[in-house]
Amino acid sequence: MIEKNTSQLIIEELAKDCNKCGHCCKFGSGIVLKNEVPKIANAINMKEEKFVSEYLDDFEYYGTSHKKLKQIKDKKLPHGRCVFLSEENQCQIQNVKPLYCRIGNCNKYGDELLQWFHLNFSVDQHNPESIRAWKIYTDNKEVINGGKVQDIVDDEEILKKIMNYDILK
Repeated sequence: MIEKNTSQLIIEELAKDCNKCGHCCKFGSGIVLKNEVPKIANAINMKEEKFVSEYLDDFEYYGTSHKKLKQIKDKKLPHGRCVFLSEENQCQIQNVKPLYCRIGNCNKYGDELLQWFHLNFSVDQHNPESIRAWKIYTDNKEVINGGKVQDIVDDEEILKKIMNYDILK
């Protein structure tokens, strides 16, 4: 049903079945795409530069640099709750929350929705490290249509060189 080329509109519709329990946000935070920064900063009445420095961390998924909402961490744990998750488990930026947060939930499509996100925003077909990292992630799981490394790099020889580390970067 969900494919790499599924429209964002359909993806967001499939993700609507979220009970807003805050569980996802208790154990991590979402990626913020560049085009989402102004909207979120504006919603909390903050200049973009200040929002980025106060609320975002640098993060890398599949060899692609991103910004991610900061986490409030307990010193004993490697993860923490999203900086915008209130004590009542409510998203404080619900109306402008990032696409990653809107689609990354625990509904029946959860994993497929996140695969769609990463295939469209994180996996870089021109970056061998990205392809190798995606391959490791997908080795033991069902992959959405268009998400196999052979779909991303359709030249067999180049893909073989990437996977054999003949092409490093």
